[in-house]
Formats: sequence, structure tokens, C-alpha cells
Amino acid sequence: MMLEQDIAAAFDLGGRIVHVRPYGHGLINDTFVVSLDTGHRAILQRINRHVFPRPEQIMDNLRALTDHIRRRQTGDKTAARELQWRDGALWHPALPDGMPVDLVYNRLTDFYLQDNSHEALQQAYRAGAAVVTPHPRTHALYADKRNLIALSDPALLETWGVSEADRAMLRQVVPTTQRVTAANADALWAQRR
Repeated sequence: MMLEQDIAAAFDLGGRIVHVRPYGHGLINDTFVVSLDTGHRAILQRINRHVFPRPEQIMDNLRALTDHIRRRQTGDKTAARELQWRDGALWHPALPDGMPVDLVYNRLTDFYLQDNSHEALQQAYRAGAAVVTPHPRTHALYADKRNLIALSDPALLETWGVSEADRAMLRQVVPTTQRVTAANADALWAQRR
């Protein structure tokens, strides 16, 4: 961890580094959590150069897009509507000519790219012209909180053939989760702890 510790030390993280440890099990990049003496933590990522052979382009793209968004900040923070799909590539008007968008850090769009304003992004994703992170399938499997509704429904799990032992384990680790709708919102709010 000495290299990761040295790299983390190059940043002003607002405290003394206590330790740097591997974090998660990434499929593409290596991720580390940096713990500080202040109790705060930071994330450090080592980019896989086999997947991203020119990581400086990732930062250039993110910087250009972030600068553009800051300049044009409005109540609608979604810049995906400005993306354009043409000539087999994804383009954004803030980037220099000849520099397509090849990575989208998906935080300001719907994760499944279903909104009409995300059509260009969806086309680029389907064509393999841009990496979208989190990947829509990865989000669906690991991050979509709506999965908790199914995982906390013992009757549904039983119909799926989930064993009693696995259902018992899920009862211990998954909180009972319900979909909030206009019809049940007031009742759920009244029952809150």
C-alpha cells in the first residue's frame, strides 16, 4: 500500500492519512479508501490502463464538461439533453471539435437512460461508443433501491424458490421496504420512527 499511500499524500485531504486500504471488488478499476485522523474518508481509484489507455482524456472530458455545466448552470442540472449522437459518436457542444464524449459519469440522468432527453446517450451506450458509469445493468443489480422491496417480501421470495435459510438471512440484513405512492405516503409518514 506504500504507492497508494504516497499518491493519497499528494492531495490536500484535510487531515493526516491514517491508512489506505482496498475498497470493494471493482471489475475495472482498483479502489481504495483513505482514512484520515479527522475521521473523514476519501476514495482513491487506480484506473485500469487496459480499459482506459489514456486516462488523462477521462479527466480532460470531465473537466471540460464540468466547466461547461458551471458556466451554464440553471435549475436543470441535467446536461445529457445537450449530448448529440452523430457519425457513430457522442458529442457535446462544450468540447473541442473532434473530441467525442467517451465516458459519462451518470449522476444527473436516469440510470436506465429511458428519459427522452437521454436518447443520444442511450444510442452511444448501445453502440459501445461511450462508457456509462454506473453501467445500467450494474445499477439495476446492485444499486437500485427498489430491489429492497422484493428482497424484503418473504412471500415473493418463497414463490421464487428462495430457501428458508436464505429468506431468514435476508430478514436479518434487508430492512422491510415498501414502495411509496401517493396513496400510502401519508400513512407511511405517520408510522415512521
